[in-house]
Order: sequence, then C-alpha cells, then structure tokens
Amino acid sequence: MLKLLSVLASFILFVWIYRGFMPVLRLRIAPRCIDKTAGRFILGIEVENKSKLAVRKKLARVQILEYGSEIPSFLSEWVPFEEERKRSNEEPLEWRDPVEVLNSTIKIEPGETIYVELLYTCSPNCSVIHCGLQFQVNLNPIASIAYNFGIMTSETWTTTKWVNRTES
Repeated sequence: MLKLLSVLASFILFVWIYRGFMPVLRLRIAPRCIDKTAGRFILGIEVENKSKLAVRKKLARVQILEYGSEIPSFLSEWVPFEEERKRSNEEPLEWRDPVEVLNSTIKIEPGETIYVELLYTCSPNCSVIHCGLQFQVNLNPIASIAYNFGIMTSETWTTTKWVNRTES
C-alpha cells in the first residue's frame, strides 16, 4: 500500500513539474487578401505562450510556397523548411527559402501573444500558396532533461495554412 501511495505521489509530482516547466505554445497564421488581381496578402503571424513560464525564442521563420493550377489532387498539410525535404509529388512553382520573423523578440512571457504582419505578393501564375510558421525555443533546464529522456518530444512548434488566391 505504501509503495502504491509513493508511486501515485511521484506521478502527481511529475505531472505538476511537467505542467509547470514545459513550454506550451499556440501558433496561428491568419491571411487577409488586400488585392486579388495583384495577388497581395497580409499574413498575420501569431505566437501565444500558454505555459506558466517565459519561453526564450531560438528561431522563428515563415515558409511560403506557391503552387500553380497544375497541382496534384492531394497535397499534404506539411510544409518543408529545407529544399532537400520537399516531396517529389508536391513540387512548388519555385523553391523559396524561409524568412526569419520576430527578429526583435527574445522571449515571450506567460500569457503573452506576439503578433506581426507580413506583406506577400504572389507570382502571376500562382493559384494557391502554402504557408508554414515554425517556432523553436531554447529549453529551460528541466525541459531539456525531459527532452533528452524523450518525455518532451520537440523543441519546435509548427503550423500551416493553405491560401487560395482567388477566394481570400
């Protein structure tokens, strides 16, 4: 019985530490068309810190890939951030390197939301753009231990968004 109580207490302590020291982020891409004929969009980029501690940014970047009218019938939600990782059946019109964003942001406090807007103009033969936002953090010592032991699986958060040039 004592062993069971100690295991239960250890589990509760683990959950408390995990919830208190692990970063939790919410990423969002909000496109807004400002000129359909020219293919101009404003991409709202948002990162919200939902954890109980400040999160230090290592890297934040946006990837925008354009696809023409000859796109496959199925494209995945995944956006490659390195050219060698793009899928052969999902070739964009032209490869573009990701753009680093939130350059002046060092850390995000608990409950804080960082929001920036990017102006993007599509090429004339673009029908759809696929946007990806990737945010990497510098882990605190406890989160680093959890990451090294496989308890926390990533120090990187990513979200994606499809934007139809003619419907936004």
